[in-house]
Amino acid sequence: MAQGNAPQIDVNQSGGLSEPVSKRKAKRLQNYLSRKKVRRELRKSYKSRRKARQALLLQESSLTEPDSFSTKKVDSKPLSRKALSHVPCMAESPCTTKVVIDCSYDHLMSFKDICKLANQVANCYAFNRRLTIPVQLYVTGLKRPSPPTITGSMPEPSTTRLLDRLRLASCENWDIHLCDEDFSELFDQSSVVYLCAESKHILPDVFTASKADTVSSADVFVIGGLVDHNHHPGYCYQQVTNRGYRTARLPIKESGILVHGRLVLSTLQVFTALSPVIAGTKTWVESLNDTIPPRKRVKPL
Repeated sequence: MAQGNAPQIDVNQSGGLSEPVSKRKAKRLQNYLSRKKVRRELRKSYKSRRKARQALLLQESSLTEPDSFSTKKVDSKPLSRKALSHVPCMAESPCTTKVVIDCSYDHLMSFKDICKLANQVANCYAFNRRLTIPVQLYVTGLKRPSPPTITGSMPEPSTTRLLDRLRLASCENWDIHLCDEDFSELFDQSSVVYLCAESKHILPDVFTASKADTVSSADVFVIGGLVDHNHHPGYCYQQVTNRGYRTARLPIKESGILVHGRLVLSTLQVFTALSPVIAGTKTWVESLNDTIPPRKRVKPL
């Protein structure tokens, strides 16, 4: 056969001679070795550029003012670990206002929506971690009561699906308050303000510590952790009003921002809009413009 008469070439892994192979195999091996060399050079160049970019970000973070640091978009270019070491933790923050993500709606969400909420909670933590004045972030309702056994005894509460997803991201190492209890067990009812788009009350432009104000920085602001794609419209508002809690909404219309449909934002969007205003680093107009995506806004004629 013609294949048996083909000339044989000896090529080893380093390109030398070892055992006889055909010209086609030798050519493939040479192409593989050349591509491998190119990939090695590309990895070196990527690594050097990444180090240069991290060094530049670290230099910028050390030269800029603290207020300007918090106004940058945190999701465009993540800071290096060295740059984050200059950001204060929650215990060192001058802001003592508590912002709570209520995660007691595990039973209303599919597993896919649970994963989406877990990503939003992780992004809330990342956003708060990069603020020069972070708020006191709580995640509550991470355990649900188990049904009674046959003997009538109550077993230990089981973990929610959300907590299981957060543990995959090593949430135990985060600078955040993870609580098994519901927010109603942790804070006085008189201090809780639940944020709902259906509320008639509007959050103030400036959060002061004066108790004479209807809403102050001494209150506890609760965000509903529910991803339902409008399958349960107004559910959070109905639940908290029936329980007698105060409610409020973000001043979206009052800030001159028009959005399509209902004024409902995601858990992450509410937190990224609220926390800089509470910390005093942004106004509502600045914060909402940075938070609400263009696809949700009404384009001017």
